[in-house]
Amino acid sequence: TGDVLIEYIPAKNQIKIDYIESRGRSENSASCLRIIAENIDNLVHGHYGMPDTEVLLTCPHCINFDLPIPYMFPLKTVETAAANGASMIVCGSDKNATIH
Repeated sequence: TGDVLIEYIPAKNQIKIDYIESRGRSENSASCLRIIAENIDNLVHGHYGMPDTEVLLTCPHCINFDLPIPYMFPLKTVETAAANGASMIVCGSDKNATIH
């Protein structure tokens, strides 16, 4: 279980979603974030009719190292890697860092 924080940033026309796991790392975190992202995507496309949206995921490596501008993975890139059986992807800010 965890907390979900949703923030709308009008200046950037951006919705930021943070999921904070309350009991350590859980396999349910990814599925929870996926459900949240799908619901917001449906709301943005269906209700507001905004076709040009992109879902970006903040690199956990960049967060762990407190980088001022973390790398943002496009969701499509992560989905493609998972569909192709990849168990890790490479951080866009540090090519030596792999994300599992």
